[in-house]
Amino acid sequence: MRFFQVFILIFVFSLKAQAQVINISSDVYFPEYLKKEIIAQSKKVCSASNCTHVVVELLRFLGYEAEIDNNNIRIARNLKITSVSVRGLPEFMKKDENIVKNFLLNQIYSSELIENARLLLLFKLRSAGFKDVKINVKTEETFRGYSVIFNIDKGLPHVITKILVECEVPDLRAIVERIFSKEVGKRFDREQIFEVVKDIEKKFLELGYFNVEISFSWKVLKKKENRKETVLIIKVVPGKRYVIKITGNKHIKTKKILKVLTFKEDKAFDEFEIERSIENIKRLYGNKGFPYVRVWTELKDLDNNTVLVKFIINEGKRVKIRKVALTVKGHLQKDDKEEVLNILNTLRYSYYSVKKIEDKLAELKLYLKDKGYFGIIVKYKLQGRTLLFDLDVEGRRIVKEIVGLPGELQNEFKLPVPYKADFETKLRMKVVEFFTSKGFLDVKVNVEKKETKTGSTIYTTFKVNINKGKRYKIGFVIFSGLKRTKVDVLNSITVLNPGKFYSRNSVIEQYSLLSRTQLFTMIDLREIKVSEDGVVNVVYNLEEAPLLRVKGFVGYSSDAGISLKTSGSSSSPFGRGFYFFLSGEYRQDEGSNILFKVGKSGILGKRNRGYLTLIRKREIFESFDVVRYITRVEVSRRQWGKITQNYGLELAREIMTSEGMGKETFYKKTFYITSDFDWRNSFTNPVKGHRIYNKLAYTGGLLGGDASYFLFELKGLKLKPFFKNKLIAALRIGTGYIKPLKENGVPIQDKFYLGGAESIRGYRYGTISPVDSDGNYIGGDFYSLFSFELRYNFLSSVQLATFYDAGQVFPEIGDFTFNNWYSSVGIGFRYLTPVGPLRVDYGYKLKKIPGQGPGRFHISFGFPF
Repeated sequence: MRFFQVFILIFVFSLKAQAQVINISSDVYFPEYLKKEIIAQSKKVCSASNCTHVVVELLRFLGYEAEIDNNNIRIARNLKITSVSVRGLPEFMKKDENIVKNFLLNQIYSSELIENARLLLLFKLRSAGFKDVKINVKTEETFRGYSVIFNIDKGLPHVITKILVECEVPDLRAIVERIFSKEVGKRFDREQIFEVVKDIEKKFLELGYFNVEISFSWKVLKKKENRKETVLIIKVVPGKRYVIKITGNKHIKTKKILKVLTFKEDKAFDEFEIERSIENIKRLYGNKGFPYVRVWTELKDLDNNTVLVKFIINEGKRVKIRKVALTVKGHLQKDDKEEVLNILNTLRYSYYSVKKIEDKLAELKLYLKDKGYFGIIVKYKLQGRTLLFDLDVEGRRIVKEIVGLPGELQNEFKLPVPYKADFETKLRMKVVEFFTSKGFLDVKVNVEKKETKTGSTIYTTFKVNINKGKRYKIGFVIFSGLKRTKVDVLNSITVLNPGKFYSRNSVIEQYSLLSRTQLFTMIDLREIKVSEDGVVNVVYNLEEAPLLRVKGFVGYSSDAGISLKTSGSSSSPFGRGFYFFLSGEYRQDEGSNILFKVGKSGILGKRNRGYLTLIRKREIFESFDVVRYITRVEVSRRQWGKITQNYGLELAREIMTSEGMGKETFYKKTFYITSDFDWRNSFTNPVKGHRIYNKLAYTGGLLGGDASYFLFELKGLKLKPFFKNKLIAALRIGTGYIKPLKENGVPIQDKFYLGGAESIRGYRYGTISPVDSDGNYIGGDFYSLFSFELRYNFLSSVQLATFYDAGQVFPEIGDFTFNNWYSSVGIGFRYLTPVGPLRVDYGYKLKKIPGQGPGRFHISFGFPF
């Protein structure tokens, strides 16, 4: 009987949940696909919350005002600004019009927002010389949202027709008049005038006028039909001129000393700046091995307006550190004392340097704090050629126990551990992060600390008190901003389920899956927490990629002759989430390549991406030509954010032509697996990180076909930046091995060849290879490759490079040796674009090949590795 009652209660509750399905009507424009999605998801959301209230909160976030009548929701107003028009703006200010539009479009309407945009336009116009401008704003609430119209009456532009300079020094007045004369006849542009004032200030500073004051004003002279003629009045108060002289410097050039003076930088000359400059000179010498340097100044009036400032330097003797001594007060572990000495001993046999000493002291203190030591005081002094360090350590803190920590977090803290200043904060954040990731978004964590002292060691016990609060569920999952793509296409990659418990990891994973589709150029993730209902609405604002994108280049190199490369891509042209890519490459002396690829996410799993690729590829080798027709089916899966694995099947027809063997056709079937471990900071223009790529392929055998072999390839890349990413060191290693599964199982065109723009530069494509008795290149079953490159970012979009390439192809793996490798050195030029660099390299052969010149030019797109 009890079982029957429970069954009835469950049945009634389920009927109630099913009954709570909302209806949405709209008096304004509202995307139909969003309406359908909200209604469909409400069946799940209503079972976990008061879904009408949750929907209203969601709509408010999306920019709509709604009214509720039971389960019926009527969208009454669209509160977003959907149309912005700027009328009467001068043609040269179109950039400012775009700024205003970007500032307002898709924002929730408010009078303050509109007024800020009006003031921005007003400021821009007045700065551009339209001093009498008036701006009227008209707003209208429409079916599609708010329409905002800015009507501009710009009035007559103020044009500079005369320059008046007020300055007591004739020579300086002439300089200002000459520089400002270029502005005569131009509109009164405030920003341009400020730039000219900066140039004048710079000129005055070079002349020694460090306290110069420059201001400007204007006055209308006369009004004409199309302009107001204006006089620009420049007032200059130069102050005194200071002539700087450096004496006594023997080991450091005057030019370097002048650079550390602060007068130009701070645009001032006074006692404070003199003291700062003296300290900077002392520090400069102190970093060059002169600890006993003395610096003072003498000032002398040369005339009423000129002062001679003499910096007198007594350098003292230069000191090279021979010995480092350490005295410790307080208890320091033996291993820690040895490590401290190791840090300080790096100063030996180098010239005395305040900066180096300070850097080592900072490193020392950081090490000791990481080990739990506190009350650290370090002093040092120089005695002869010995640096004496006095280290005072008050004690050490150890975290002994953490009480109340969730079991799943126990392994995060290996106790006992040294106590650090941020340990308590990290502990609290770790616990909060743990519970919020599981949906407890209102979790409160209080950490209590108890300390007991034994000798100089303080043992700390933390007690963690947790108030989890309610566990939130996923409300509505909305993909907004779709124009071409149908929303149901995204179902195959949707991992968030309305009504299920909230998981931050799932929200981030959903973001990642959307990014991999190649359908969107921008994804903005927003979460709307509805506390009273215990749900989180998740909104992904999407900006679809252009319907068509095309890029390409044409060039000429001694390596490939005329080179042409172009590509085009299209995202979801038919609304079904397919990504299309077409590329073509032509190299006069190396061959051509045409590739057509179709990709789609959600194939054989939400986290997978499927590809169909058709390729027609012609390769021109020294001894033969080959044309390949390839059909490739592939499934790609991203693991842990940085690892991509591809599984594919390839069908190929290859036609090989050579003078000795005529024409021969091969049919091949290949199953392959690739793994790409990519930890670079960018796919197109990386400056740091590393990458490991490997490929396993099985051709023929049980699959059938005219070839039968196993292939393995491994490539590694390491990038290391220096000098704030100005200089990048790049290292590449690679190797490959083909094992025939039957006699003559590896056709000549499938063997390994090196040489060309992507492997060993300076050599012709495919000419690093074993040869037969007639001197024909026949490829090998094993290769090794090494490259080192220094890339220097000369400008933001221009990169220079020097490189060294080396490698060899061997007939079989047993023939491997480090002797007799082919190698080259060279220089390169790269023009960096958002999609990768346009590259020109010249490689010089270190091992000559008969019939080839000393080197070759290569032109290509993308980095060589």
